[in-house]
Amino acid sequence: MSLTILYIVIRSPRSLVIVLQLLRASAIVELLDLEMSSSLVILQASDLQQLNFLHQESTRLKVR
Repeated sequence: MSLTILYIVIRSPRSLVIVLQLLRASAIVELLDLEMSSSLVILQASDLQQLNFLHQESTRLKVR
């Protein structure tokens, strides 16, 4: 299990809620720490493929 820091730019409270729901709904990650002020999410991902999925989802949310 590796420690991964995922930086997500939160543009609105609604975006934050969506990202949190995505993280919680995904059993692949364990939310270790959430720093609201810096929009820094620290999590553990069990492998690279799962982390890639999470990155694609968060990128898709930012594009909308």
